[in-house]
This record gives sequence, C-alpha cells and structure tokens, in this order.
Amino acid sequence: MWGCGVSRSGAAAVLASSFLLLALAVPPAAGEMRTGPRGLQLIKHFEGFYPSPYRDPVGVLTQCYGATGVEMLGLPPIATERQCHDRLVRSLGRYERAINRLGLPLNQNQFDALASAVYNLGVGVLEPGRSLGAALRARCWRCAADALLLYVYAGG
Repeated sequence: MWGCGVSRSGAAAVLASSFLLLALAVPPAAGEMRTGPRGLQLIKHFEGFYPSPYRDPVGVLTQCYGATGVEMLGLPPIATERQCHDRLVRSLGRYERAINRLGLPLNQNQFDALASAVYNLGVGVLEPGRSLGAALRARCWRCAADALLLYVYAGG
C-alpha cells in the first residue's frame, strides 16, 4: 500500500525518475550497502503507517510499514510507530542482501530506491527473467527506471 495520498502511478513515477536522475548524484559506496535514512523515509512514505493489521488492495494481510507474512510475527494487535520502525529495519536485511548479491555499482539513492521497490514487490522482482532484474543485470539504468513503472497497480 502506497499511502499518504500519493497515487501508485504517481509514486512509481517519482521513484523511477529519482532512480534515473540520481544515478550520478552520489558515488557508489564500497562493500555491502544498507538502506540509508532517506531510504527508510521513502519506504515509510510509500507504505504508510498502519498500526493494526489490514488487507491490502490484493487481499494480503499487512501491518505497520508494509509488513506481511512472517514479518508480522510477534507484532501486537496495535503496534507503536517505534515497533513498526524496528520491524522495518530488521526486515530490510533480506531485501538488502538480494540487491547486494547483484554486485551492481549503485549509489545510495539508487540502492534506497531499489530497497523500497524490492521491499514492496518481493525479491522475486530481481530474478533474471523479470523486467527489473534483467534491466539491472544489463546495467541499463533507464530500462530499470522504466521497469519500475510496470509495478504501479496492485492486482491490476
């Protein structure tokens, strides 16, 4: 769920254009990258804060900042913002590792944008046969930005 009154298409367009336009803004970091503070804010903005479980547009039980499935285990019926923030930070490791395994020369802004997209869409979006995964492997940043626009409507 991409909350805060931003349409999915508008949010994805911002994410895609940010990914492309910021490609040269910051030099790539060495080693394993982590989602930065701006990336966390990006995820929180697009996911929205929902302290109680709800069903997203495709019927997936969701809570906090887009937590689903096992990411919801141990959350109280009504979570605080701090609990949701901590859960998001802990959950991101899985998505960060999937992005880092690609071995791409990403700057922090690109990494944060990808972390937001992969957190929302799942690590499968990085597979070679998927448009985003193929574009990233080809290091076609324009193609990757365009691929992000394919994922703006949950459930059609």
